Amino acid sequence: MTQDFNSSPLFQSIEIARRKKTKIKDSLITLAHGSGGKATHELINGLFLEYFGNPTLEKLEDQATLEINSPTSQTKLAFTTDSFVVDPIFF
Repeated sequence: MTQDFNSSPLFQSIEIARRKKTKIKDSLITLAHGSGGKATHELINGLFLEYFGNPTLEKLEDQATLEINSPTSQTKLAFTTDSFVVDPIFF
């Protein structure tokens, strides 16, 4: 690749569409909102960001980065609550 990934016109178009204001169409939160698909996107962008929006949440990252400082070191920790449902439970 000769150009930086972040400056790609395609990447910029995707990022603009992803950050576009979404209106939530549902009157109730359902299991579909936890699927990670379109309903999740509408819930986060159309409701949560409107009321809880701040620079950290507006990044729309799938994890939190925590900085842990001690007198002798500084450590960064990435934390997520994602999980997989595996059947059978043993693999």
